[in-house]
Amino acid sequence: MSPRLSRSGRSPTVSDRKTEAGQECSAARVEARTFGELHFGDADLGDVRRTKRLIRIADAIMRHPGGSLPEKMGSPGELEAMYHLMKCREVTHARMLAPHLALTRKKIAEHDGFVLAIHDTTELDFTTRESLADRGQIGNGSHQGWLCHNTLIVDPVQREVIGLGNQILHCRPITQKKETVAEKRNREDRESLLWMMKKLLMSVIALLIRLSFWNTKLPVGAPLLCDRLMIVRPLWVMR
Repeated sequence: MSPRLSRSGRSPTVSDRKTEAGQECSAARVEARTFGELHFGDADLGDVRRTKRLIRIADAIMRHPGGSLPEKMGSPGELEAMYHLMKCREVTHARMLAPHLALTRKKIAEHDGFVLAIHDTTELDFTTRESLADRGQIGNGSHQGWLCHNTLIVDPVQREVIGLGNQILHCRPITQKKETVAEKRNREDRESLLWMMKKLLMSVIALLIRLSFWNTKLPVGAPLLCDRLMIVRPLWVMR
């Protein structure tokens, strides 16, 4: 059997074999990373122990996506540790989500094709948690909680979810039932601004990707899809 040649056409040296082995080991390490490590391992929570705990929580939820938090965490100790982490002032929504958003942007930039930016809002109902003072109206106004507005980046060809493009937690203000249409439109905290903020953010991301890949000519489309409150226009990214 003839010796395997390197990419340069010559027989591989010991150094070549070490390099290839190192690359294979590196790829294996990447594949061996858990969901929590991959998406939240770089979260800056002020203490490495908090980041490790966040990774454990994410992995536990991935193993048990359904059910209550006690069922997801698996034991009273793990549940109490999660509650303790969430009470830390340094552990914010933005800090926890930052590494996942960065990973999504990286995947978009490397993606060969176009993606969809799908927007929608989920209601987080905390009506029975009366100790929470900063809740807002949800539903028809009889319940209280937050609105979680998501931008999901999807590959429509492979039918795969790439990740979150962004996520906004919004507290809908408690308003008077007699509020007129004009008064609603003039309110600075009106809900429709969420969609405008998301559209602006995705435009900025698109511009950054375009500048990063200025010398290439492959057009990648990122149409923005939503069900209400926003004018839908294709957002074309040149990369």
